Amino acid sequence: MTIYDIAKQCGVSTATVSRVISNSAPVSSEVRDMVLTVMEHANYVPQPRRRRRQEQKSGLIGVFLPEFGHSYFDRVVRELHEQLLLRGKSLLLLPVNEQNADLWTQRMDCLPLEGVVLLQENTPEHLIALLQKQNIPLVMCGALSLNKTFSSVHVDDLVASYDGVKFLLRLGHRKIGLISDSPRDISSGFQRLMGSGKALSDEDVPCPDDWKVCNGCTYQDGYDAARLLLSRHPEITALFAFSDVAAFGAMAAARDMGRRLPDELSVLGFDDIVTEHDGLPKLTCVHQPMAQIVAKSLELLAQAAAGDVGSVSSVILPHTITERDSCHRLQR
Repeated sequence: MTIYDIAKQCGVSTATVSRVISNSAPVSSEVRDMVLTVMEHANYVPQPRRRRRQEQKSGLIGVFLPEFGHSYFDRVVRELHEQLLLRGKSLLLLPVNEQNADLWTQRMDCLPLEGVVLLQENTPEHLIALLQKQNIPLVMCGALSLNKTFSSVHVDDLVASYDGVKFLLRLGHRKIGLISDSPRDISSGFQRLMGSGKALSDEDVPCPDDWKVCNGCTYQDGYDAARLLLSRHPEITALFAFSDVAAFGAMAAARDMGRRLPDELSVLGFDDIVTEHDGLPKLTCVHQPMAQIVAKSLELLAQAAAGDVGSVSSVILPHTITERDSCHRLQR
């Protein structure tokens, strides 16, 4: 009998059975007793726990990848791979999201990981708890973490977006549309919306809700958002997209709608991971120092693996504005 058979017989998820076995998260006494009874009747014996991770030297670092084909995550993964090679380590991509987290809860026992790098803040808490129960060091790379039990390295997204809007304001723009991730995404959505809104408010520039589209930051999201915003408010003179790829999508939509870039419409991106796109101006954007973010993240991960109990911290690295061709001073 496998853990899947036990879960099916008990009418619970495999993750629940795993929690009972590992005692990694709360489970009701009724469910726990039922699972343990089925295990006993089936003579099911869990595989022995591997020795403590501190004693392992596998050289394997797991990276929780939220999605494939996203330019930002691809860039971070490439940087992680290069820097891990220099440290004599190997990278293992783990495509973890809310839909398959229970499956990965089962598989963690089979992976001899020295540590795990998280790339966004909404990794399911029960999976994080399991990793910590197994003494696997964690670090958040490039995003704010609300979990105070492991370190994170990132820019100050609120201040960075504030500075991005202030940059557009200094160019004379007052009719600015925003293209954002969902506010439920703390770093790329909520923090950047808050910073942008504060910059506009400080200059008494209105930004009603219908001047914001918060459906995501992929290329297609940027394209669709720009078409919607420019159709709804053709007077917009600048768009601030909270990712480079969304900015390129926005520029493509503007071009398809007959807007001249950047003379009639300026577009500002965020990340500075892609510098050009066919037929479009080179992108002006808020720059994240990705090489430094990755280096500091791996440094903190190594400290955690060495048992440095004082190493838990939230490290903020400086952002800048990279000026290229996609933003234009508004002529009055």
